Amino acid sequence: MKSYRLGFSLKGFVAFMVVMIPNIVWIIAPPVNDPIAGNNALYPIIDILLVASQVIMIALLIIIIPNENMNSKSIKIYFKLACLCLLGYYVSWFCYYTGMVYPLMLVGMAVLPSIYFILIELWLKNYIAIIPSIIFGITHIAITCSNYIS
Repeated sequence: MKSYRLGFSLKGFVAFMVVMIPNIVWIIAPPVNDPIAGNNALYPIIDILLVASQVIMIALLIIIIPNENMNSKSIKIYFKLACLCLLGYYVSWFCYYTGMVYPLMLVGMAVLPSIYFILIELWLKNYIAIIPSIIFGITHIAITCSNYIS
């Protein structure tokens, strides 16, 4: 824990908020055809694990700050890849709202933010947050696959 300090990571907060924009729009104005409204796990314990890992992931992303310098060229690739995931996520939401809904796209809507969060945590050198992100990603993708892939 010597490599980290508690505080407020503006970069972590902004990274979290930009991926949440489509979700906020979905809460305020869901599309008429809204198949993801019922995207829940068969067993409630899996939904609990999903939400718990998500809350921990978000909290760690925002309150944990690494003491290391982030000016490495290898670190910049994580940010660029995260931006590509975010762009793909936005495109998926656009397709969703325009009615172009198919199972693989719905799975992509679970995969892309999961990878995005891990890449952002690598970019921020917030390695502690990667564990709950992996748990979140696995549960989110598994729930979505079980509901939409036959």
